[in-house]
Amino acid sequence: MSVMRAPATVDDDRYTAARDFLDRLTAKARPDCQLELWNAATRRSAYFGSADLDGAARLVAESDGDVYVNSGASASKRPAERRMSASDVEYALAAVADLDVKSGAFTSKDAARAFLDTLV
Repeated sequence: MSVMRAPATVDDDRYTAARDFLDRLTAKARPDCQLELWNAATRRSAYFGSADLDGAARLVAESDGDVYVNSGASASKRPAERRMSASDVEYALAAVADLDVKSGAFTSKDAARAFLDTLV
């Protein structure tokens, strides 16, 4: 999941940034895409169809804490009381990687960026 930080009240800049991120994430998504956002403050999931990215961006802008976006998506709605599991994911919206900069991994942020540059 990707994390987006949001303030306690609706903030136009945060809304715009969240909407832009969601637009890019779902640019090639299937029309029946169900996107999961998990609110760390409430510990609840919310699902939004790809046609309701305004609602998803508003949830981020109104949140009191971090909101995570699942990189997997489903064509069917899920109950809000449960997060999507690996078996629920029907297709991927993005490839996500956690690159560590420490001993035994990448030696610097520049080395990690150089690796990422080889992927695109």
